[in-house]
Parts: sequence; C-alpha cells; structure tokens
Amino acid sequence: MALTRRVIVVGLGSIGRRHARLLNARGDLAVELCEPAPANLELAYAEVGWLPTYGTYTEALRTRPELMVIATPHGLHCEQTVRALEQGIHVLCEKPMSDRLADARTMLAAADRARQRSGAVLSIGFMLHFHPLLARLKQLVADGALGAVLHVHYNVGSYITLVNSRSRYQADLEGALLLDYAHQPDFIYWLLGEKPVGVSMAAAQGGQFEHTSMPNVLALTCDYARPLLTTIHLNYLDNVRLGWVACSVLSPEPTGCRMGALDQMLDDQARGLLR
Repeated sequence: MALTRRVIVVGLGSIGRRHARLLNARGDLAVELCEPAPANLELAYAEVGWLPTYGTYTEALRTRPELMVIATPHGLHCEQTVRALEQGIHVLCEKPMSDRLADARTMLAAADRARQRSGAVLSIGFMLHFHPLLARLKQLVADGALGAVLHVHYNVGSYITLVNSRSRYQADLEGALLLDYAHQPDFIYWLLGEKPVGVSMAAAQGGQFEHTSMPNVLALTCDYARPLLTTIHLNYLDNVRLGWVACSVLSPEPTGCRMGALDQMLDDQARGLLR
C-alpha cells in the first residue's frame, strides 16, 4: 500500500540523518530528503537507502508535505520554519529554535498565525520532555513529593558530539557549546516551571584536542525569587555520551528512607527503560 503521509527531513548532518533513519524505520511514513551537499547525501543513502531527494529548500517546500523536520544550521531555522508554517505544513525544528532571540520570537508569532489559519503546529526538538523517567521526576516535583527543591545541577561532558559533527562549525561559532546543549537550561525550566531572575556564566576554550568548540567548557548559574539555585556544567572534553541530573531537596520529614525509596524507584524505572 502506498504511503500517503509525507515528511521531508531538511538538512542531513548527523542529527538530520538520525531523524531520517528513525522516521524511515517506522514504516508508515513516506520519508524524503532535502540536502544540497552530495557528501551528506551519500552518508544518508548508506544509512537509509535511496529516498526521494531535493537539492534546495524551495524545491522541497513546493511539494507541500505534511511535515518538515528542520535540521539545518541554527541561522536557517527561522526562515525555513516560517515559510513552511505559512504553507500550512507542520514543523519539527531541531533545537535551539535559533541563534537570535528576535528570530525565535518571529517563529512563535508565525506558529500562532499558522495554528489559527491552518492548524499547522510548530514543535521544537526538546525530546527530554517526553522521556518517561524524566516525566515521572517532573510529576514528583510538581506534587511536592520531594519537598522544596533548593538546587538542581545538570552535568554533561560529550566530546563525541564534536567527533560526530559533520560541519565542525563549533570551532568557529562563538557560543556553540550552549547552542548545541540548549537541552539543559530548557530541561531545568520545564522541570521546575520557574523562571530565573538572574543568570551568570563563565566559559573557556583550551586543551589540545583534534576537535574543539568556542567555548569547550562552561558553567552557568541561575538564581530565583525564592531560595533556589540551578547550575549547569557543559564541556566538550569528556568522551562520554550521557549527562546526569542531581536534585537537592528540603523535606519536612526525615529524608533518609524517603529519599532512599525514591532513589530505588527511579533506579528501577531507569533500568527497565534501558533494557
């Protein structure tokens, strides 16, 4: 049976190819590709086989698919997203929304117009919102089961991201580390539902590595209207794939067994998800 629900993946760097591979594996979507660079197309074809392909965004847009996945460089997100929404096409845009605040606001305004006119939806690729373990943690925070959260720390070290990068743009784009790892500040805001009143950051670039970023290590601190601090450490130095999150809580009752039971529950759920 012919597949009638069409999705075009725009941009075939490492993340775009992952989208193409996973969407194609579903088996219920007609996946198509948009990429001007022959080398990137060859890599994509090696992973997913030949799929209908467009060399320019305008050419792809003209075919009016149901959904477009925007996985192009950050500076192209706004224009490509707005153009698709204006055509009534759903958009999944990779994070970050853009590298400019004004562009992000333009995208939000375009999404509001599209939702009213055609029902087209804009979604940003913050997939951690849908992880069942993290959704459970968010619910525990919202329910007050952990007491008053005083501190959240998020740590990520991922040199492998630079190894997998096709364009190596991180070496030349100031702020690339934070743009790549926009997940972390987004996650903390999503988890707590509280906006900071102050933000400070220190960053540096150093070390002797084959690949680097501007910066390749940073520390970010947010403070809030109530007694709460959140801190984020990011680096392109550690050759590991996973980050970790730690929460410090204040509880009105002794926390020893309570937190032990919580740790065990989250650990059991994590082990089940990772099997």
